[in-house]
Amino acid sequence: MARLKKKLLIGILVVLVLFTYITPLSARIDSIEEYVKTILDTYTLWLVHLGIDNLEVASGQLEQATSSYPDGAHQHLLLATSYLGQGKAKDAISAYQKVVDMGPEYYWVKALIGEVYLKQEDYDQAEELFLEVIAEDENSALALKGLGLCSQHRQEDETAMEYYERSLEIAPNAPEVYLELALLKIKANEQEEALTILETGRLFNLDDPRIHYYLGMLYEEKGDLEAASHEYYRAVQLDPQNDPAAKRLENMPN
Repeated sequence: MARLKKKLLIGILVVLVLFTYITPLSARIDSIEEYVKTILDTYTLWLVHLGIDNLEVASGQLEQATSSYPDGAHQHLLLATSYLGQGKAKDAISAYQKVVDMGPEYYWVKALIGEVYLKQEDYDQAEELFLEVIAEDENSALALKGLGLCSQHRQEDETAMEYYERSLEIAPNAPEVYLELALLKIKANEQEEALTILETGRLFNLDDPRIHYYLGMLYEEKGDLEAASHEYYRAVQLDPQNDPAAKRLENMPN
């Protein structure tokens, strides 16, 4: 780690010296700033790979990067992500907020902050942020999904379904939204629609045990026991702790 950081600093110094001698003064400052930004972006990508195994080390290095380059939005965003991976929600919100404060073009980061508040079950704060994003961009799929979750929490099912449907029109590759929408359809006794929705959601994520479990339930209600057994088996295979799926699979006729 220390050796790599040393090489990185030496590399920056060497290039700065070269720029000093071969770059016209009028272009030198912009070029140096662009080069440093490129170095930091490259360094950040390396930290992403490192963070897969050690988020604590990655966040420490990203903290240094954001200190050296406080206007680096990418670094702050990745720092927030590393904090979330460690369960540091307050620090993540702070890192996201720094990006929001960089300028109005980063309004969309408020939706990321809203998602953190959702996980904390602070639905009022989350909804306020999602609405601010929608005021800037009515086609923000992430904010629409968040508003759907807030409405669902308040048991405003019709409104939640509308938000989910709008979100999927914009970003149809979101299996978690298909699942939430399907659950509301099941609750409303609209099983056929729920089945179609889950079958679509499965196309985007074959490894979600919840989608397979609810598909199994719907196939079983429909009388397609072979398909139901397959979905229950897949749910248990993906999540061995899925006791409801295991019990239903066990009760399936041979």
